[in-house]
Amino acid sequence: MPEIPPTPCPRCKRVNDAAEILPGLPPPGPGTLAVCWSCTALLILGDDLRPRLLTDGEIDGLPDDDANQLMTLVAAIRRERAERN
Repeated sequence: MPEIPPTPCPRCKRVNDAAEILPGLPPPGPGTLAVCWSCTALLILGDDLRPRLLTDGEIDGLPDDDANQLMTLVAAIRRERAERN
């Protein structure tokens, strides 16, 4: 599995250095969609595996299945965070 370089989230600046892979998905690589575990920013991994924010156009152009998976993941992260507080 490719190693994710420690990189600050482009939105919240939390350093992310790992990726959790959802069942049935391939290991992260360039173009992989991701969500920041801290602020739930929608991200995409670049050629160097460093995340950048998805643009509004990229979000609008996501296939429904990808958009639904991202929103499900965002909701789960927010729910888990709320349960901890």
